[in-house]
Amino acid sequence: MKKIVLELAADEWRALAQFFKRTGFDDRKRLGSRYDGGEEAEQMWAAVNKLQRALAEAGFAPANEQLGRADSPAFSFPTPF
Repeated sequence: MKKIVLELAADEWRALAQFFKRTGFDDRKRLGSRYDGGEEAEQMWAAVNKLQRALAEAGFAPANEQLGRADSPAFSFPTPF
């Protein structure tokens, strides 16, 4: 497992959180490899879920209805913005 340190301004973190909130599994499925039976899309989905949790723990988690898939968690943490 790799750990990445990324320094962004607060408005950039908020924008990143919004971006991942607004994209769903269908986007990853469309952008993932069409030759691997959906494996890459599933890996993308898992990675984005981890990133969303990390953003939420850091206080950058916009309220969300549903993230585009029936088994996805709906993030609705208090936000600093």
